[in-house]
Amino acid sequence: APATGGRAGRGRGPSAASVHFFVWDRAELELLRGLLERHIGNPEVQPHIARFAGLLFPAGETGAGSAAPPPGTVLLDAVAELFALPVPYAYHLPAVSDVLRPAEHPHVHAPADDFAWPLSSQVAFERIHNVWKSRPHRRRGGVVASPGEVAEEIRSAVRSKLAAVDSVLRAVRERSAKRKDGRLGMEGGAIPSAKGGEPIPQATLETLRIFTQMESAAEAMFIRALHALPARDRARRFECIRGMEIFERREDGTLVFEFDPDCREAKFRPGDFALVLTNEDTDGLLETDRFPWKRRRLMMDLVEYDLAASPPRVVLSPSGDFKKAVADGEIFLDRVCVLDRAPTDFNTRRIISTLRHLAAGTGEARFVVDLLEGGYPDGWSETLDDGGGRELLARASTAYGREVLNAEQQSAWENVFRQTLSVIWGPPGTGKTYLLAWILLGLAASARREGRPCRILVSAATHRAIVNVLSRVARELEASGIASPLRAVKLAGSGSEADRDLDGTLVEVVKDTALPRMLAESDAAGSPIVVGSTVWSLWKQMKAANGAADADEETAGDVPVRPWFDVVVIDEASQMKVGDALIALSSARRGGRVILCGDDRQLAPVIRGSYREAGGTLFGSVFAHFAGLYGRTSLRESRRMNRTLVEYPRQLFYPGLVSMEPEHRIRTTSGTSTDGVASTESRLAVDAGKSGEPGDAELFEMFFRPDDAVVFATYDGYRAGARNAFEARLVARIARIARERLVDEATGDAFTAARFASHGLAVISPHRAQNSAILAELLAAGFPRGELPVVDTVERMQGNEREMIIVSYAVADGEFAEREAEFLLNPNRFNVSITRPRAKLVLVVSDDVLRTLPRDEQVMTDSMAIKGYPAHCRDELRTVEMHGPDGEPVTLRLRYRKLNASAASSAPVAS
Repeated sequence: APATGGRAGRGRGPSAASVHFFVWDRAELELLRGLLERHIGNPEVQPHIARFAGLLFPAGETGAGSAAPPPGTVLLDAVAELFALPVPYAYHLPAVSDVLRPAEHPHVHAPADDFAWPLSSQVAFERIHNVWKSRPHRRRGGVVASPGEVAEEIRSAVRSKLAAVDSVLRAVRERSAKRKDGRLGMEGGAIPSAKGGEPIPQATLETLRIFTQMESAAEAMFIRALHALPARDRARRFECIRGMEIFERREDGTLVFEFDPDCREAKFRPGDFALVLTNEDTDGLLETDRFPWKRRRLMMDLVEYDLAASPPRVVLSPSGDFKKAVADGEIFLDRVCVLDRAPTDFNTRRIISTLRHLAAGTGEARFVVDLLEGGYPDGWSETLDDGGGRELLARASTAYGREVLNAEQQSAWENVFRQTLSVIWGPPGTGKTYLLAWILLGLAASARREGRPCRILVSAATHRAIVNVLSRVARELEASGIASPLRAVKLAGSGSEADRDLDGTLVEVVKDTALPRMLAESDAAGSPIVVGSTVWSLWKQMKAANGAADADEETAGDVPVRPWFDVVVIDEASQMKVGDALIALSSARRGGRVILCGDDRQLAPVIRGSYREAGGTLFGSVFAHFAGLYGRTSLRESRRMNRTLVEYPRQLFYPGLVSMEPEHRIRTTSGTSTDGVASTESRLAVDAGKSGEPGDAELFEMFFRPDDAVVFATYDGYRAGARNAFEARLVARIARIARERLVDEATGDAFTAARFASHGLAVISPHRAQNSAILAELLAAGFPRGELPVVDTVERMQGNEREMIIVSYAVADGEFAEREAEFLLNPNRFNVSITRPRAKLVLVVSDDVLRTLPRDEQVMTDSMAIKGYPAHCRDELRTVEMHGPDGEPVTLRLRYRKLNASAASSAPVAS
């Protein structure tokens, strides 16, 4: 219903138009969004999709970092919140419209037979198919309806449904007219202005603009749906920290809270800033969604954790006018609080602003857009002299006593000097980061010798990936003893734990605002510089620099495109979306080069929508998009995994991958060491002895024979969801033995605590709940808290390796596994998991996961990656009887893939 004035028009003039829309349930909203997503790549309907999406899913293109609430209400949510109706089973529209009638002109939705499903509010899709396929419909009683008659009945059902929604809405308004708390739902929003939502007159950039808005809206809807859940349910999903009680108010304004120990594994990290603090026992969180000005007062930065404290503590720094919020009674610190992620959006407007300025020709826009579409201007870049780099490699080879690069790496290194664009595909263990470090050093050394400028940007989707590249540069220089040909800096951004890894290295961590000065110094002194930065830090500095330099322009202060860098590098490019990457590419100087490194068979960027093939590769990672347009340089020599660990990834994901460490295997001591956990009596070992389960000696023989490269353990007899006590206990026992018996290849002795955590063992599980359970069992197994191995999700283990990896899938329930099939059985996640170890892989998976039959055809196809693994591990089968936490019998089946077994002579084991 269009309206003028009122709260929706506040701040926009007295006659600003606003709109509010209603849908009956969230299923309708998802259907509508899905319709827009499927057709987003069609240029004929893009203008209509953009306009409609702007109305339904405003995403803050021109907002200041805060996604506006959608101007609409899911009416079913309001009805369920306000009324207890005598409706059996479910609040579907026919029943609700019958019992909740307005005083005037009530309408009861009563669709014709065969045009609706029982207890549903949807029109039966079978009738729609009748019309699509021009088929008649045989109704009850034998009457045959023609396709035209079916179409008219569908129209009648839709009109009846709309009338019923209006009827229920008027009834709700009549009965809640005296309520002043705004419980009917979200407020009306302004109709998007022509300036804010006008299309970009360049097809590819316009497609990316609409996609970016749709993704932002989907993320905002996801967070608001979370906020509608009780705090305990959000905590179970690791999406909030609850049970927070004020412990200390520091002089610097920071607040220290103690919180519920069950929230230790919340998804928040130090440095997170888009967080909101509210009281747990009120509707304050929902209020912050309805009124963004309230949310801004309650915004918090997470400074640090103290998880060792009992109860654990978190330090927060208010980023808004928190004192005003306390004074106005919007939050009470003497009550229990809860910390949640806020539906803020700082990045959509940054991406869209970049798209608009590229379309306007700012910077080297022609190069960037042509590159995006499959080409670049003729004669854009010249072949660079690589003499300085070759001299550097020669000195390093002398220092190492071997060639620095293998043949594949050397070829990729040389191509960078000849090509404008290099797309380097680095499967696990092939030395992608190592190669990239020597590429950067070679470019800098060659530029220094010739006296030409060399500004290099290294960007990635995470601070961790950036730090990995810069720290590798520092390590290679230190190991080779070569004088550094470059200055290396990392922009701190809002702070990251990963930056600590740069302490004591030649890499400087600096404030973002220092970037323009350092670039100017680099050119003036003829000294190459490598800058590590996220695209968001880069965007802010380009915008600030243009605002100062172009003060006379109408767009001063809002031009986030500036040609700054001679080389733009995006590492882990398979995790960065195309729109995000354009920010980095827009910083390229004339004649600049672009280097993309990644692996599109590992984890992809998070995409909320389901676009199918609507936009091709534009809606995926920048690596996949450019690799599809220009091809890729492949690295095939893995120096991580032994030959057995390489076999399966080579068959499914990486044709031609070979192991350069074919015989590598774990080494173990002959007895128990005296370091770390070995000196602490383990409750798990004592319990195992009492229960009659396999003792430590038998577990060692089951899981630690050096010739067994893979141990695939499946079981039945125990059920669990995201937290599995049986698997957690088994994993902890295996980890404790690993701590006592594994030998560090670098020293020939037992692992020290630090080396064990960084090189010896890591545990991967898809769910944070299981990670928490495993950590608890490790502590019970005798691990001191400061000596725990890494226990984390696949996402945080990508790019890492260990001598031994244990994977715990946790889920042991058929229905649970089916609901999570797309996530749990994802082949890219499985690929990352099985390519982390150097010598030994242990997987623990329930039979329920392997028996899951996904309903989606693509998910079913993808699930074959993990479902084929039991047949791959065919060298030996062993069955062991164990017990669950409550004494229930559990049958454990161990399948082995051996290092020295002949594939031709091994008889297959039935899966």
